[in-house]
This record gives sequence, structure tokens and C-alpha cells, in this order.
Amino acid sequence: MAKIIARESSGKNVRLDIQGLRAFAVIAVVLDHMVGWPSGGFVGVDIFFVISGFLITGLLLREHDKTGTISFPSFYKRRIKRILPAATLVIVVTVAVSSYLFTSARATATLWDGVWATFFAANWNMAAQGTDYFQMAGPISPLQHYWSLSVEEQFYFVWPWIMLLIFFLGGRRAQWDKRAAHRAVGIAMIIIVTASFAWAVIETSTNPTVAYFSTLSRTWELGVGALLAVFAGVAAKMPGRARTPLAWLGLLGIVASVFLISTEAAFPAPWAALPVLATALVILAGTGGEARYLFLLTNRVSGYIGDISYSLYLWHFPVIILLAAIMPGKTPEYFIAAVALMTFTSTCSYHLLEDPIRRSRWLNGKGQEDKLARSRRRADELKRLSTPALVFLTILTVSCAGLALYNSRPVPVSAAAVPVAPVASPGATAAAGPATLQTALTAKINASLAVSEWPDNLTPSLDALDDKAWAPETWRDNCLSVTEKNWGTCTYGSEDAAKTAIVLGDSMAASWMPAIRGALEPQGYRIEMYTLSGCPTFVVTLTKESAQQCNDHRAKTIQMVNDRKPDLLITANLDAIGRIAGAPSGPATQTTYDIWTNAGVEFFKQVSTLDRVIMIGVPPRGPNLNECVTAVNKPQDCTEKIPGFWENVTAAEQKAVGTASRTQKNIDYIVTRDWFCTAQGCPPFIGNNPVRVDGIHPVGAYVETLGPIMAEAIKASEAPAG
Repeated sequence: MAKIIARESSGKNVRLDIQGLRAFAVIAVVLDHMVGWPSGGFVGVDIFFVISGFLITGLLLREHDKTGTISFPSFYKRRIKRILPAATLVIVVTVAVSSYLFTSARATATLWDGVWATFFAANWNMAAQGTDYFQMAGPISPLQHYWSLSVEEQFYFVWPWIMLLIFFLGGRRAQWDKRAAHRAVGIAMIIIVTASFAWAVIETSTNPTVAYFSTLSRTWELGVGALLAVFAGVAAKMPGRARTPLAWLGLLGIVASVFLISTEAAFPAPWAALPVLATALVILAGTGGEARYLFLLTNRVSGYIGDISYSLYLWHFPVIILLAAIMPGKTPEYFIAAVALMTFTSTCSYHLLEDPIRRSRWLNGKGQEDKLARSRRRADELKRLSTPALVFLTILTVSCAGLALYNSRPVPVSAAAVPVAPVASPGATAAAGPATLQTALTAKINASLAVSEWPDNLTPSLDALDDKAWAPETWRDNCLSVTEKNWGTCTYGSEDAAKTAIVLGDSMAASWMPAIRGALEPQGYRIEMYTLSGCPTFVVTLTKESAQQCNDHRAKTIQMVNDRKPDLLITANLDAIGRIAGAPSGPATQTTYDIWTNAGVEFFKQVSTLDRVIMIGVPPRGPNLNECVTAVNKPQDCTEKIPGFWENVTAAEQKAVGTASRTQKNIDYIVTRDWFCTAQGCPPFIGNNPVRVDGIHPVGAYVETLGPIMAEAIKASEAPAG
């Protein structure tokens, strides 16, 4: 039987069961981020929240019980010592290494992520990125995991002050004692937990991305831990025979949560209640007494991992992301190197920086000693801190040197320009047949596949693949999503044009606009956009918070085109197979593709009265260049074969067109595969243009070059007159 309480050299008691919970939590998070298993590994963060709320609230209560107040300078000084040194080191190193490895766009984004993390606002930054369509498909930030640290610190910017206010107001009462103070704090926290959980349920159902990162939706988890601390005296009266079963019940609940919960669950509410309450049971069982037979939590290995869990949490994610840029492909060598590197960095960080500073008496600011004793103690502390300080400064110096070297080198690697096969201009499309244009484009794609170094003449450059690389109609004209605010304003071409074309669909339809304009404006069309990001024209409900908005927009635009009857309707959609409400969970099955086909048939049926409808197929996906391109890789590392998923989506859409064409003769489908790929693969750039902004949407500059070939494809699909 292991003892629940161990004694540190500093003289402070440490609960081994809590250290074991920390170990379990951080291992679950690391596994989830590194290999995607178990499915609910991310609940490790929720375990940390409960532990933190319990320990910090207990510390504040004990201070008040002893001194009658809460010293905020002392409290925040302890938080600074505990949190800032290791957190700052990881941010500095991550930003510096990112500036060397990544493109300027991604390195700059990482720098700003570091700024947000430094000021404990990373969660709101990540929430904004997750709801910004231009960024939501972007590369993962190596500092994304700082969101949870920000939630905790925001909680501790407020909760101690609420406690002090309660103590101040209650202290005016005649019958105010320790028990009354605890009871008042408990009542306040019960109200906070209830309100936060209710808000979390609402926000999870209406805006799950924001809910995941929101402090308001996470406060209840820290609050549950706080309630455990408030009512620790009640827990101390628990019979000893009940403690072990209660602890094991909680432990089983935690294990169940990491396997039962997945990213498809409603999270953080209500599903986070399972790991939160299970963690609370384990902590409760060991409060004021001993839960026996918890070797899984109280063994020395778990204890040590619990000790370094904070440093391990900070380092693991930058290691996973940055190492993937150097060793792409998630090979066995990558996983071995990742585990070794995160182990090395976290143990060094803990023993050389985090723990020495946390134990430092000098940094505690105790000023009651006489000058001689204080001088001696300060000298001892300087000796003890000299090694971690030297390590910190060495790492910082190397990082800054790497940053300087990065700024002095050309990015990307200079190479000869890609030989560009000529593509006919819009004015020459009448003389050049589709086969001629496609032959020239295929030659250009093959030439790009043969290049072994990153060209330095790409437009836009690899360092400028941000939202400005999208089709200009999306960001310059703010026409990615057409709503009531800009309805009818996203129009192009001459106002006197004899013909009208309307473009419907989601962000993919908007991405095609440079080619659509290049194809149709010379033919005398006026083009109107009514796209809505994340909202396909196929009649299907999606699993997202804006599903109703999408359904309403689709119905409105279909009614509008039926009323106006344009000369040409063009539609395009992303492969939204994985976001269909009611479809089987997990990888797409034939059932899912059939749902997509039927949704397409229904859409074509609803526009059957129009003269012409053309659907532009989605291009094959490719790597996200901001994530793929690094200082150490080659174009071949960012070249991919045509994915089977694309083949299945295209087949489903062609089946929809074929089914609808049995009764409607006005529908055509343009396959875009050969505009991006050959049998040899899909290159990351074609000619002098990067191909994709984010792995999904094509770069506006490249789409513009497709105007002539799109014009010929539209012309070839034109039904004979009469």
C-alpha cells in the first residue's frame, strides 16, 4: 500500500494521488496530440482544471483562515514564479525556431500567438482563429495549447477577488467565523458553477468552437475543484472504508472518459462533466484521509511524471509541431525523436528552471531577516539559480542567433524559374481548342513536378500565403459570404452586359471567381455572387452551429434565381462529406456519398426551370503550404497523389448530375482534376503560382490563369441551340 501523502524536501505536503492524476492527464494529452489516441485524450486538460481549482482555492482559504485576509501581492508572486519562467522560455524558443523553419506568414502568426500567450489571452486568440474562415483551415500553431493556461490565469485574476469581497462583507456580521466564511464562498461558487455550466451547454450547441476555448464555458470545471477545497472539512468526515471504492469509481470514470468521448461529442458541455466529476471523486476520496490501493496513481513513476507535468505540457506540443516540419510523414523515427526530445526538454526545464525558481526563498521576497542573514541567503540563492539562469540565457542566445541567421538567408531556396508552357490569353480562346489548352497546362504541371528546389519567383511568394492569397473577390471585396449586409453588391462585368451569370455555393465557389470572370466577362456576361462560406448548394443540413443560417441562405438564393432566371447558373461546393448531419460517424461510407448524391439531385430539381446550370467540381486537396513548406524540405515533400476521397466525392457529384440529367437537359459538370494534377501527382506550385492557400482553396493568382481553359470548358458544355 502506498502512502497518499509524501513530503517534499521543501517541507510541503504533496498528495501522490493528485500527482498521479497529473501524470495521467498529461500522458493522455500528449498521446492525443501525437497519435490521435485515445479519442478523448484531450480531457486531460479538464482533469488539470479540477486539480488547479482545488489546490489554489484551498491555498487561499488556508491563508484567510490563518491571517484573516488574502495577500494578493504574495498570491500573484507565487503564480508568477510557478507559471512564467517555464512558459516564457517555451514561448521564446518556439517563436525563434518557428522563424527559422516556417514561412514568414506562419512564423509571424506564431509570433503573434506567442504574444497572446504571454498575456494569458491565447484562448480568445484561438477562438477567433477557429471562427475566422480564412484561418480555420490554416496550420496548427505550436503554441495552441497555451489556451488552457490562459483560461486558468483569467480565472485567478477574478476568483480571489470574489473571495476577498465575500470575506470583507461577511466580516461585518457578528456571527462570522471560519465555517461561515467557507459556507459563503461555497454558495458563491455553486452559483458560479451552475451559471457557467448552463452557459457552456448553450454555447456548445450554438458556437462550439468558441465554447471550447471560452473562459466563461470552462469556469465551472475550475469551480468544481474549488468546491472540493471549500468543503474539504466535510470530506474529512468520510468513513475510511468508503474512500477506496470512491477513488476507484472516479478513476474508472476518468479512464472511461478518454475512450468514450471524442471530438464529435458536445464539448465542453455536457460531456466534460464525466472527467470533471470523476476527477472530483478521486480528489474527494483522498481529502482529509487516505484512499488505499491506488498504486496506479501513487507509484514513483506517476509521481515523477506528475512533478514534471507542467513542463511536459508546455514542451510537448511545440516538439510535436516543430519536429514534424523537420521529419515529415509521422514515421517511427519521428515518434521516437519526439518522445526523446519532449522528455529531455521537460526534465531539463523542470530541474534547471521551474523547480529551482519555485523553491527560491530569495524570490519569495521575505524581508524579516536581518541584513547579514538576508545577504547570506541571497548569495546562496544566487548560487542555486546560476545554473538554470545560465541554461536559460544560453537557450535564449542560441534562439536569437538562429533568428538572426534566418533573417540573413534567402527564403525560399533560390532556384531557376519553372519553365512555363504558354497558356492562351482570353482573346485567343476562340482559336485554341480545349485539347490545346489542356495539353499546355499538363506540360506546365509536369514541369513543376520535375523541379527539385523551391523557386524564388512564385507569385504570391511562399512567405505571403495568408488571406490575401485567396481570390481577391473574397477578401478585397468582402464577398466570401454574401448576406443581407452586402446582398446584390458583389457584381462584376459591364452594367450594360446582355447576359447574366449567377454564382452560388460556398467558399469553393467564391474561390473560382477569378477564372469565372476571366471566362465570362469577355463573352458579355455580368456576374453576380451569392456565396456563403461553409454553405453548399446541395440540399443537405450540416453539423455546425450555422446550419440554420445555411439552410435559410440556400432557400433564399434558389428562390432568387428561379425568380430572375439568369442566362447561366454556376455552382461549386467543397467536399462537405464529413459535415453532413445524420450521416454515419467516422470515415465516409457509401451511405454518406449517397446522401451527398441525393442532396445534389434535389438541388438540381429545384433549379430545373433555368436555361443552363454548370457545376464546377472541387479540385483534389493537397498539403497546406504554410504547414508543409519549411527551411529543410523540397517541393517533392509537398507533392501528393490524387486522394481516393476526391475520386469518391467527384463520382457522387457526377452521379447526381447524371441522375438529374435524365429529366433535365440543362445541367453539366466540369471535372477540374487535370487543372491541378497529372498521373504523376499534384504539385505544390504550377508555373509561377502556388496552388493552394490552405490545402483546400486554390490561390487566386493561379485560378486567374485558368480563365481561358474554364471558358473552353463552359463552351464545350453548351447545349446545341434549339
